[in-house]
Amino acid sequence: MRTTVDIADRLLLDAKKRAAEEGTTLRAVLEEALRAWLAGPPPAGAWQFRWRTERGR
Repeated sequence: MRTTVDIADRLLLDAKKRAAEEGTTLRAVLEEALRAWLAGPPPAGAWQFRWRTERGR
């Protein structure tokens, strides 16, 4: 589907540059970014840091 969106000039230039570096299309870069955003943040609790404590002398 075709659509028109307004994107900040610098953001569009960076996206085009990234697409060229990865040997892909701007469309693929934008679709991947939109899919990641729609998927939402990673589930909470998937990774947890715990401090290791030891008794002092």
